Amino acid sequence: MTHVTNVNGNTPKKIFRGKIVEIFNYPYIVSVQYADFHMCGGTIISSTHILTTASCLLAEKNVVHANLEILTGTNDLQRRDTISTWKIYKVAFVIIHNEYDPRNYWVNDIAILKLESRLLLDHDRVAATVSPESRSCKLFIVGWGINPVTGIMSRHLQRLDVESIRNNMCQYKFDSQQVLYRNQFCFIPKKKEARVTNGGAGSPVMYYRQIVGIISLISVNPKHPVIYTRTRQYNYWIEEMINKM
Repeated sequence: MTHVTNVNGNTPKKIFRGKIVEIFNYPYIVSVQYADFHMCGGTIISSTHILTTASCLLAEKNVVHANLEILTGTNDLQRRDTISTWKIYKVAFVIIHNEYDPRNYWVNDIAILKLESRLLLDHDRVAATVSPESRSCKLFIVGWGINPVTGIMSRHLQRLDVESIRNNMCQYKFDSQQVLYRNQFCFIPKKKEARVTNGGAGSPVMYYRQIVGIISLISVNPKHPVIYTRTRQYNYWIEEMINKM
């Protein structure tokens, strides 16, 4: 477990050509931000904890951005559509999984943000639960997206239905150049022209309102699957961190 207060961030990954959705349908989604800039997605898991990926927060020297904030209660990064519901919360510290290793294919890519103050949990801010089981169907991701052609960030939250694929098939699509561990799995968008591009990291892979995984590694090749951290493997760690912190 690592507490960090300083940073330099990685290039974020985002969702492209998903369906624009309202926050009241996905009230557990937040934007992790630095200096009003969307870095990655996150998921409310308690009134004081946000689940995301370590790769979104850590730079090569194992430091993270100071003064991180969480934007909640809105689907609009510019905060214009839902001015009465959005609220910003400051991050007190970051908990990185102690076995996270970016030099070893981003294994154990998971982190928890502890907030300085409690979230006001209401219909626009709801905690999601981590699925106790593995799921491979009826999966979707929710986050913000950037158009890879124009480079313009989408203001609004998007949903994209995805399909989990077996690890051997995933490695085949990577020409066997990608090592996958038992806590890493892959998905592909069901919509052929859709893709996850450069700030969806940290966004959850969902089964109804249960977290199945967190988007971790995205290839620059749009034909490659997206790799996510399967959260079922970390249920005990997540519960322990929430109770301790």
